[in-house]
Amino acid sequence: MPYLNLGQKHIKFTMIDNPDSKNKDYFIEIILNLAFLKSEIKELKNLTIKDFSSDILLSERELEVLKLLSEGKNNQEIAKLMHISVHTVKVHIHNIFNKLNSTDRTEAVTKAIKANLIKI
Repeated sequence: MPYLNLGQKHIKFTMIDNPDSKNKDYFIEIILNLAFLKSEIKELKNLTIKDFSSDILLSERELEVLKLLSEGKNNQEIAKLMHISVHTVKVHIHNIFNKLNSTDRTEAVTKAIKANLIKI
């Protein structure tokens, strides 16, 4: 059965197949749950990615690479500054893109700033 987890409150979203008196009670419960969900959505509407930043776990080295990306450094400059190979820089960037669900440097840096992972 699918549920929506809202902390202390779990909302059940399933249909009852047999047409008996439980259907009326079930639909009343759904209406009440939807009213509760509507109030929760109003509160969630103002949340941003930074409210969920604890879910984004970047290593110290990835954060360092991300900071250098935010400064506009290219792979060769990052490698030189961090005393690592360009290949290692590319691996870090690949991991950053995956963890931030981004496809390019600008998107990764933007998401990291919003998530309060880096400051510019």
